[in-house]
Amino acid sequence: MAEPEKYDFAMASGEFLDVFGEQTKKWDCIVTCFFIDTAHNVLEYMQTFNKILKVGGLWVNIGPLHWHYSEQPSEGQVQLSLEEIEHLVPKFGFEFRKKEMK
Repeated sequence: MAEPEKYDFAMASGEFLDVFGEQTKKWDCIVTCFFIDTAHNVLEYMQTFNKILKVGGLWVNIGPLHWHYSEQPSEGQVQLSLEEIEHLVPKFGFEFRKKEMK
């Protein structure tokens, strides 16, 4: 009987940039579910996604943009519209393969 394939999966608590920011070209896929709007600076997140994904890697994002710190002025946050994010995503090395809004 053949050995089962081994998969590497990570889910960690803590600040995303602190936990994953030092990694380079480690992951085949990143799935962000109701996540990017928790960033103080979503541009840093996108830059890190590109850095930690292997060449040809895939970033899948699911969820709205509610910007969790919008009602806390003391917490600085870069709050971009969906249109602004869509414009910036290719500048971080990504392309849209599918976009679905419900």
